[in-house]
Amino acid sequence: APVGDLAFNRQDHSLWGVRNFNGISSLVRVTEPYRDYSRVVSFPYSHDIYDIDLSPDGTMLSASMTEVSGHQTLRLFSVPALMKGDTTSRKLYDFGSAIPQSFVFSPDGKSLVGSSYFTGVSNIWRYDLVADSMDVLTNAVTGFFRPMPLGGDSMIVFRYTGKGFVPSLVHGKPLTDVSAITFLGNE
Repeated sequence: APVGDLAFNRQDHSLWGVRNFNGISSLVRVTEPYRDYSRVVSFPYSHDIYDIDLSPDGTMLSASMTEVSGHQTLRLFSVPALMKGDTTSRKLYDFGSAIPQSFVFSPDGKSLVGSSYFTGVSNIWRYDLVADSMDVLTNAVTGFFRPMPLGGDSMIVFRYTGKGFVPSLVHGKPLTDVSAITFLGNE
């Protein structure tokens, strides 16, 4: 079956993914020897999840969720609850119509790092699960994508250039003065 948005659970070696069929997004799980999947839960029509990741301890699943209105949120689910069919989630951040992309857990499981065009350019954001807060970590001119936290405040990101994406090392420190860019075409 076509399954995308794959994430690996290091604790039980299961592979999780999203299967979209007839307008319904379902979380699926594949266990060793990885020959077949089982449906974990399905979400209501018009609620799609994507860009999932599993915490290092295997107890939490993060996902971006979009609604038919175009509204986008970053969500956190309990894996034990999902295994019982409970899709209750904690809304971590409301991105409005900006898309939260590629949010992944830090190695210690205390934060999620991803990107969004919330400011008009793809910048890197960090959600601190302990402090229950979102910070913007970069203020790029051309955009950063697909962050991979290395520990501490270091991460590898893909930086957009005229020659394509270039892997780059950045240090993510919360910024306080980041404003949206002005689109001259809109002006």
